[in-house]
Amino acid sequence: MNNKEVSEQLLQAAQLLQSAAEKLQAEETENTQAEQQETEPDIQRVPLDKFYRRIAIDSSAKATVTWEIEHNSNIDEWRFANNNYFADETTAQSLADKINFLMELQRYHDIYCPDFVPDWNKSNTDKYCIYFHHFFGVFMCNRAFCCESKETVYFPSSEIAQKVCDRLNKKYGYTNKGKE
Repeated sequence: MNNKEVSEQLLQAAQLLQSAAEKLQAEETENTQAEQQETEPDIQRVPLDKFYRRIAIDSSAKATVTWEIEHNSNIDEWRFANNNYFADETTAQSLADKINFLMELQRYHDIYCPDFVPDWNKSNTDKYCIYFHHFFGVFMCNRAFCCESKETVYFPSSEIAQKVCDRLNKKYGYTNKGKE
Protein backbone atom coordinates (compact mmCIF):
# COMPACT_ATOMS: atom_id res chain seq x y z
CA MET A 1 0.00 0.00 0.00
CA ASN A 2 1.21 3.44 -0.84
CA ASN A 3 0.82 6.59 1.22
CA LYS A 4 -2.24 7.70 -0.74
CA GLU A 5 -4.10 4.43 -0.07
CA VAL A 6 -3.18 4.53 3.62
CA SER A 7 -4.42 8.13 3.87
CA GLU A 8 -7.70 7.21 2.20
CA GLN A 9 -8.24 4.26 4.54
CA LEU A 10 -7.41 6.42 7.56
CA LEU A 11 -9.86 9.07 6.33
CA GLN A 12 -12.58 6.43 5.86
CA ALA A 13 -11.90 5.03 9.35
CA ALA A 14 -12.07 8.53 10.86
CA GLN A 15 -15.38 9.18 9.08
CA LEU A 16 -16.78 5.89 10.36
CA LEU A 17 -15.66 6.74 13.90
CA GLN A 18 -17.21 10.22 13.62
CA SER A 19 -20.49 8.75 12.34
CA ALA A 20 -20.56 6.16 15.14
CA ALA A 21 -19.87 8.84 17.77
CA GLU A 22 -22.70 11.01 16.42
CA LYS A 23 -25.11 8.05 16.48
CA LEU A 24 -24.08 7.20 20.04
CA GLN A 25 -24.57 10.80 21.16
CA ALA A 26 -28.03 10.92 19.50
CA GLU A 27 -29.04 7.69 21.25
CA GLU A 28 -27.84 9.04 24.61
CA THR A 29 -29.84 12.24 24.08
CA GLU A 30 -32.97 10.24 23.22
CA ASN A 31 -32.49 8.03 26.28
CA THR A 32 -32.03 11.06 28.55
CA GLN A 33 -35.16 12.71 27.15
CA ALA A 34 -37.15 9.49 27.58
CA GLU A 35 -35.94 9.18 31.20
CA GLN A 36 -36.89 12.81 31.91
CA GLN A 37 -40.37 12.26 30.46
CA GLU A 38 -40.80 9.15 32.58
CA THR A 39 -39.77 10.91 35.79
CA GLU A 40 -41.81 14.11 35.37
CA PRO A 41 -44.39 14.28 38.16
CA ASP A 42 -48.03 14.10 37.21
CA ILE A 43 -51.31 14.47 39.07
CA GLN A 44 -52.74 11.09 40.01
CA ARG A 45 -56.39 10.26 40.34
CA VAL A 46 -57.70 8.87 43.59
CA PRO A 47 -58.40 5.12 43.72
CA LEU A 48 -61.77 3.81 42.62
CA ASP A 49 -64.58 4.38 45.18
CA LYS A 50 -62.52 6.99 47.07
CA PHE A 51 -63.42 10.66 47.56
CA TYR A 52 -62.05 13.53 45.53
CA ARG A 53 -62.96 17.21 45.70
CA ARG A 54 -64.12 19.59 43.01
CA ILE A 55 -65.21 23.21 42.74
CA ALA A 56 -68.94 23.86 42.28
CA ILE A 57 -71.07 26.98 42.28
CA ASP A 58 -73.54 26.83 45.16
CA SER A 59 -77.05 28.28 45.34
CA SER A 60 -75.67 31.65 46.47
CA ALA A 61 -73.46 31.76 43.32
CA LYS A 62 -70.22 31.26 45.29
CA ALA A 63 -67.48 28.84 44.33
CA THR A 64 -67.49 26.10 46.94
CA VAL A 65 -65.85 22.72 47.49
CA THR A 66 -67.87 19.57 47.14
CA TRP A 67 -66.88 15.94 47.15
CA GLU A 68 -67.44 13.17 44.67
CA ILE A 69 -66.66 9.47 44.62
CA GLU A 70 -64.33 8.25 41.88
CA HIS A 71 -66.25 5.84 39.65
CA ASN A 72 -64.01 6.23 36.60
CA SER A 73 -67.04 7.63 34.79
CA ASN A 74 -67.07 10.09 31.90
CA ILE A 75 -67.87 12.89 34.34
CA ASP A 76 -64.87 11.96 36.51
CA GLU A 77 -62.72 11.91 33.36
CA TRP A 78 -64.00 15.33 32.26
CA ARG A 79 -63.41 16.89 35.66
CA PHE A 80 -59.89 15.49 35.77
CA ALA A 81 -59.12 16.61 32.22
CA ASN A 82 -60.47 20.12 32.99
CA ASN A 83 -58.49 20.50 36.24
CA ASN A 84 -61.54 20.40 38.48
CA TYR A 85 -60.37 17.35 40.41
CA PHE A 86 -58.49 17.53 43.71
CA ALA A 87 -57.25 14.79 45.98
CA ASP A 88 -57.38 17.00 49.06
CA GLU A 89 -59.83 19.55 50.40
CA THR A 90 -57.19 22.17 51.30
CA THR A 91 -56.10 22.62 47.70
CA ALA A 92 -59.68 22.75 46.44
CA GLN A 93 -60.69 25.28 49.11
CA SER A 94 -57.71 27.49 48.29
CA LEU A 95 -58.79 27.58 44.66
CA ALA A 96 -62.44 28.24 45.55
CA ASP A 97 -61.31 31.20 47.68
CA LYS A 98 -59.26 32.57 44.76
CA ILE A 99 -62.20 32.20 42.37
CA ASN A 100 -64.51 34.05 44.76
CA PHE A 101 -61.97 36.84 45.24
CA LEU A 102 -61.44 37.11 41.48
CA MET A 103 -65.21 37.46 41.01
CA GLU A 104 -65.20 40.22 43.65
CA LEU A 105 -62.36 42.05 41.87
CA GLN A 106 -64.24 41.75 38.59
CA ARG A 107 -67.29 43.30 40.21
CA TYR A 108 -65.21 46.34 41.26
CA HIS A 109 -63.79 46.51 37.75
CA ASP A 110 -67.33 46.55 36.38
CA ILE A 111 -68.28 49.33 38.81
CA TYR A 112 -65.30 51.65 38.25
CA CYS A 113 -64.01 50.91 34.75
CA PRO A 114 -66.22 48.49 32.79
CA ASP A 115 -64.66 49.32 29.43
CA PHE A 116 -61.01 49.14 30.51
CA VAL A 117 -58.91 46.48 28.82
CA PRO A 118 -55.18 46.56 29.62
CA ASP A 119 -52.90 47.08 26.62
CA TRP A 120 -50.01 44.65 27.19
CA ASN A 121 -48.32 45.79 23.98
CA LYS A 122 -47.56 49.15 25.59
CA SER A 123 -45.63 48.92 28.83
CA ASN A 124 -46.06 52.65 29.46
CA THR A 125 -49.86 52.48 29.71
CA ASP A 126 -51.21 52.32 33.23
CA LYS A 127 -52.39 48.99 34.57
CA TYR A 128 -52.83 48.40 38.30
CA CYS A 129 -53.54 45.21 40.18
CA ILE A 130 -54.55 44.48 43.76
CA TYR A 131 -52.50 42.29 46.08
CA PHE A 132 -52.50 41.45 49.77
CA HIS A 133 -49.36 42.68 51.54
CA HIS A 134 -48.72 40.18 54.32
CA PHE A 135 -46.11 42.36 56.04
CA PHE A 136 -48.52 45.28 56.45
CA GLY A 137 -51.69 43.17 56.60
CA VAL A 138 -53.70 45.12 54.03
CA PHE A 139 -54.68 45.14 50.38
CA MET A 140 -52.49 47.40 48.26
CA CYS A 141 -52.20 48.23 44.58
CA ASN A 142 -49.20 47.92 42.32
CA ARG A 143 -48.46 49.06 38.78
CA ALA A 144 -47.95 46.37 36.18
CA PHE A 145 -45.81 47.06 33.14
CA CYS A 146 -45.34 44.06 30.89
CA CYS A 147 -45.87 41.05 33.16
CA GLU A 148 -49.47 39.90 33.27
CA SER A 149 -50.71 37.73 36.07
CA LYS A 150 -53.58 35.70 34.63
CA GLU A 151 -55.39 35.31 37.95
CA THR A 152 -56.18 38.95 38.63
CA VAL A 153 -58.09 41.93 37.34
CA TYR A 154 -56.42 45.17 36.24
CA PHE A 155 -57.51 48.76 36.78
CA PRO A 156 -56.58 51.82 34.70
CA SER A 157 -55.27 54.10 37.47
CA SER A 158 -53.77 54.02 40.93
CA GLU A 159 -56.72 56.08 42.18
CA ILE A 160 -59.28 53.49 41.10
CA ALA A 161 -57.12 50.61 42.34
CA GLN A 162 -56.72 52.37 45.70
CA LYS A 163 -60.51 52.82 45.97
CA VAL A 164 -60.85 49.08 45.48
CA CYS A 165 -58.18 48.45 48.13
CA ASP A 166 -59.96 50.76 50.55
CA ARG A 167 -63.26 48.96 50.01
CA LEU A 168 -61.65 45.53 50.42
CA ASN A 169 -59.75 46.56 53.55
CA LYS A 170 -62.92 47.99 55.08
CA LYS A 171 -64.99 44.93 54.13
CA TYR A 172 -62.47 42.48 55.60
CA GLY A 173 -61.51 44.67 58.56
CA TYR A 174 -57.86 45.14 57.61
CA THR A 175 -55.86 48.08 58.89
CA ASN A 176 -52.24 48.79 58.17
CA LYS A 177 -50.25 47.03 60.88
CA GLY A 178 -47.01 48.73 59.81
CA LYS A 179 -44.72 46.08 61.27
CA GLU A 180 -41.30 47.47 62.03
